[in-house]
Amino acid sequence: MKNDGVLWVRVSSLDQSHGYSPDAQLNALKAAAEREKINVVRVFQITESAKMSENRKRFKEMIEYISSDGVEYLVAYAIDRITRNYNDLNIIQNLIENKGTKVFIVHQNKIIDKLSAPIDKFLFATLGNVAYLDNMMRGERTKLGMEGKAKKGGYPTRAPIGYLNIADPNDTEPDLRKKRRIIIIDPDRAPLIKCAFEAYSEGGWSLATLRDELNRRGLRTKPTKEHPSIPISKHGLQKILDNRFYYGEFRWDKRLWKGQHEPLISRELYERVQTKMDENCCSPRKDTKKWFAFKPFLKCGYCGASITAEVQKGRWGRGNYIYYRCSSPKDKNCPQKYMREEKVDEIFSDALGELYIDDAIAQKICQQLKVSHIRHDAFLKKELRRLQSQHTEKSNHLNLIYEDRLNGVISIEQYKTHRQRIENELGQIQIAMERLNRVNFDYKEQGSTVLELLKGFKRIYLKQSLEGKAKILAVVLHSCILRGKDTAFVWKRPFDLLFTIGRLTGNTGVITGREWGE
Repeated sequence: MKNDGVLWVRVSSLDQSHGYSPDAQLNALKAAAEREKINVVRVFQITESAKMSENRKRFKEMIEYISSDGVEYLVAYAIDRITRNYNDLNIIQNLIENKGTKVFIVHQNKIIDKLSAPIDKFLFATLGNVAYLDNMMRGERTKLGMEGKAKKGGYPTRAPIGYLNIADPNDTEPDLRKKRRIIIIDPDRAPLIKCAFEAYSEGGWSLATLRDELNRRGLRTKPTKEHPSIPISKHGLQKILDNRFYYGEFRWDKRLWKGQHEPLISRELYERVQTKMDENCCSPRKDTKKWFAFKPFLKCGYCGASITAEVQKGRWGRGNYIYYRCSSPKDKNCPQKYMREEKVDEIFSDALGELYIDDAIAQKICQQLKVSHIRHDAFLKKELRRLQSQHTEKSNHLNLIYEDRLNGVISIEQYKTHRQRIENELGQIQIAMERLNRVNFDYKEQGSTVLELLKGFKRIYLKQSLEGKAKILAVVLHSCILRGKDTAFVWKRPFDLLFTIGRLTGNTGVITGREWGE
């Protein structure tokens, strides 16, 4: 119906800490809709602290509602309130182009629709991608926080079956949601988990027969809000028997950490079980597939099949060469000829030379990156202060045990044991501090490289290894269609607009970006 619209209210914890509650944002959106004479027919509301599944569910519900009911307007406070990843941005842009939806961004007082100027569309897409970058960096900060917990022996996620995550009864925090979480042994499931390790180590059991016996004895998975408790599966049992958590260690971010939780079994029992599993061929096979840099992006323009790659030996043993060819199983006579990898590389580098961006757009992207950096920098400073405090505390402890040794309070053996433990902890803290500084440097480099790439993709591309080139292409390119010597490129948004501008101007013209109101 004409002028009908929906409101999308999405509030982060940072917004609320600044006194901007969901109600305040909703009132701002309603007032803006009233000014534009938009008839609000429905309100969709979500918080960034909500689970990913719930967030996706509400977003999908909103998109389906707009599409099926022919709603004309989507009203949101800012671009990063609507979308914080590439897929959601693509869905919104499809609504604009294919459904005629108008997106009203209240903070910028801007309406984007199918007839908007190309520069406005591009800037909308670019700022959405900057929000995507900021979201990825927030994920990195969360990862660092989890690593900090792992260093202290805390398991950063839900404990496996046989253990329970509960609120620490010694924590005096009155709010149950903010209480520190600890891991305890599950009195119902833990005995059966221990029995599983002991039985399998003695032999005479397969995964299937042991699974059936454990289920007969009442072993069930831990229930969640989404899934009820069910009997253990064969694959689930294999994961249990392969989990170091049960003897007191756990793997996090490709490293082993010593956990604070109480072990269920000994390490010796765990190793015996691994030996038995290897004997029974339960270990997964290594992936031996070859990797080719440009294979994911190429299609045949004659028959529509994918382009595959293969390694061929040169004449007289003069090295190996990679060739790309049509993989069609139906058309054995497809006229698409073999193409050397170097030629494919040249095609992509020439195409990237058409990328174009003007100074006005670059300036806006820079402003958004500065805002993202402020948030990131605040987190890093807080983490560094915490690690520096721990480093000082451990150093003082090291001095104290040295004094205890001088005063004869502890023996030489005790002194060496304590000193080794504290030095190991100091080493881990130092590694964490160095990594934080490296992440901060990488983040700044990533932000500055965004602009550099937008102004010189070809130059940056040519300096990369094949792996680096594949990563750049994955950001900008959907596919490249080969038809003889001719090529057609399908670029991802918003780069498709940049390449269009580049071709129209010959990459030398000047196009001024329209002002994007603050």
